[in-house]
Amino acid sequence: MPPEELPQPPFDDDALPAHALRIGTRNIWLAYDSYAEPDMLTAYVELGPRETLDVALTLNLLLGLCLEVDGAARGSVVQHPQTAQMIYRFRYALDDDPEAADLLDAIAALTAELDNGDPSTRY
Repeated sequence: MPPEELPQPPFDDDALPAHALRIGTRNIWLAYDSYAEPDMLTAYVELGPRETLDVALTLNLLLGLCLEVDGAARGSVVQHPQTAQMIYRFRYALDDDPEAADLLDAIAALTAELDNGDPSTRY
C-alpha cells in the first residue's frame, strides 16, 4: 500500500512533552524544563490536519497569538511526524506570569473565536 493510503493513527496525547489540555476543539501542550530554562515554557497549539486546515481561521489564530501573547511571534509551525497534525510551537516567558494564566486565557479566547464563537471555560 503506498504511504499516502496508510491509515493515520489516532492522535496520541502522550506524543508531545506533556499531557494535553483541551481548550475548545484544540489540544494545548505546555512543556517545562526546570533545569535548562526555569523561566520558560514551550507551548504547543494544535492547528489540525494539514489537508483539512481552514487557512483563514488558522491564520487568524496565529496572528492573534502573535499579537496577544509575548513570545508567540517567534514561533514556528511544525507537522507532527506520527500524526500529521500541524502544531504551532513557541516559547513563553514566565517572568510576569508564573502560573501561565495569561497564556491560557489568551489561547482560550482565540480558540473560542475560531470555534464558532462558543466560549470555552474548560481547561
